[in-house]
Amino acid sequence: MSEDINQETLAELRKIRLTLYLVLVLVVLACLPAFYSGFARGFSQAAPSWERVTTAMRRQDFTAALGMAQALVARQPNYYYGQAYLGAIYLAMNNVTNAQVHRANS
Repeated sequence: MSEDINQETLAELRKIRLTLYLVLVLVVLACLPAFYSGFARGFSQAAPSWERVTTAMRRQDFTAALGMAQALVARQPNYYYGQAYLGAIYLAMNNVTNAQVHRANS
């Protein structure tokens, strides 16, 4: 008799365990989009790009644009587009001396 009760108890525990696994999988699947969007947003904010420089320039946030552009040019100092863009940013900031230097390097 106790063997039958033990078997029934084990069968019930297996059902509960399976249900808990399914709930856990559903919770993880439900959280994935939020995790991915947060990860992607964090990644895009951490890494400067020329698109972000352009966005900062359109907002007339020249200080932010300059910082991002300088970081990008530091990675590729011989990239003519970066040098020319730095010149344009300096010119927008009325820093003609640096604008000429970077325009000449492009």
